[in-house]
Amino acid sequence: GELRSSRLEDLEIEGVFRATKDYIDFCLLKEDVNPFISQIELRPLPEEYLHGFATSVLKLISRNNLGDTNDDIRFPDDQNDRIWKRKATSTPSSALPLSSNVSNVDLKDSVTPPLQVLQTALTHPERLEFVHDGLETDDYEYSVFLHFLELNGTVKAGQRVFDIYLNNEIKKEKFDVLAGGSKNSYTALNISANGSLNIT
Repeated sequence: GELRSSRLEDLEIEGVFRATKDYIDFCLLKEDVNPFISQIELRPLPEEYLHGFATSVLKLISRNNLGDTNDDIRFPDDQNDRIWKRKATSTPSSALPLSSNVSNVDLKDSVTPPLQVLQTALTHPERLEFVHDGLETDDYEYSVFLHFLELNGTVKAGQRVFDIYLNNEIKKEKFDVLAGGSKNSYTALNISANGSLNIT
């Protein structure tokens, strides 16, 4: 596979790929200047993480924790040692942070974010909008995974309902966080985009 970036500020690239042998080859190709790597870190992920993807290589654009912590969250809080960065996308200035010490949540599978990530959130009375600028300018397919945990114990199914848009195209109508009978849920959405991605 190939991970390509033309942006100088890309100092860290995280990719996910299936290992087909008992060793890994990495190759850097020279373009304008000599390429270099300061560090390579290999971390195993469960097979479910790539379930349903036809491609063998995925480049991470962003994995965000919408909490108020300044530190990245990773192992041991996330058993898969994914790196959850503090919100790195532009958000409404009037968005309010929420947090809860919810503890009796059954995180059903190994792909679910750690509870430390799910216990924090942002809210807004009308709309939350997250903008990812500076994406590659060619058309690429993007997969967006949104994870939710109901932090208010008094909210019932049918009350926390909203629409989800990607680049102003409605992708999920009347998404209900509690519809499956659990406090936590997620949705996976796909879109073709170039240059920027807006999640509303």
